[in-house]
Amino acid sequence: IPEYAFYRCAMLKEVVFAEDSSVASFGKCAFAECINLENFTVPDGVESLGDGCFAEDLKLAAVNLPDTLNEVGYSAFDNTVIYAESIENGDPFVLVGDWIVASNPDVIETLTEIKTDTLPGAVVGIAAYVFNGFSVLASVEFPAQLKYVGYGSFANCPLLKKLIAPNVVTIGDYAFAKCSILSNVQLSDRITGESKLKTIGSYAFYQCSMLDNSIYYGSSIVPDTVVSIGTYAFYQTKLWDNPDDQGFIYAGNWIVGFAGGNTTVTIDESRADDEKTVGISDYAFYQANSLQTINGL
Repeated sequence: IPEYAFYRCAMLKEVVFAEDSSVASFGKCAFAECINLENFTVPDGVESLGDGCFAEDLKLAAVNLPDTLNEVGYSAFDNTVIYAESIENGDPFVLVGDWIVASNPDVIETLTEIKTDTLPGAVVGIAAYVFNGFSVLASVEFPAQLKYVGYGSFANCPLLKKLIAPNVVTIGDYAFAKCSILSNVQLSDRITGESKLKTIGSYAFYQCSMLDNSIYYGSSIVPDTVVSIGTYAFYQTKLWDNPDDQGFIYAGNWIVGFAGGNTTVTIDESRADDEKTVGISDYAFYQANSLQTINGL
């Protein structure tokens, strides 16, 4: 369902999807300002809700979300009954199903840490921008059920230093960007070393200037489970200050950038067996104008 598809349908009260619906996503403001829409069931198979998807649906009091959902955009449920009641009740978070879709700044403006018991135990996802710019937040440890960290959800937190997220599956674009003192990032279980992380989005740790390639509790900053790293996910971190002799910039065993200068390079030429390159991120060699030959791909 594309952007603004049902925007400002003032008399719309009900939407019924076919049992075999193949809808995969709702675009930006797809049902925004449908002021008479009271209940909504998002069908199975939908993976994402765009920014402002149900915003300003003034009577919207109940929404059912499917287990297939893995992304909720910014302000998706702002100024609905769900949102207003949570704020009026003084709840720290606005919950829709098992997703945190907004925070109440009046309640948690002094929040210094998020522990496993700070967030609701069943929560599986955090929508875009929920904790963006929290000025005193210093430590984050996610509960075991939390899988999805949305776009920019913890960006611009100047005191955030520690992140523990062993069960997260997806870290969205810009999720922790500009957290300038973030230095302790643990994306694997500290005891077993296991991780569920699959995707690190573009600019996820951009300008985390204190972040390096350190190993905590025997686990790399990028777990072996990762299958995709987006554009400049670690740009302007300490990793970019320490290319190897050939100019490769590594995050864990992934090449995430290239410092340039060399005309011929060989991947894994001097790396140990347990440090062999497992992946190359998006745009890793973008504008590597000096490069003429790559060996070892």
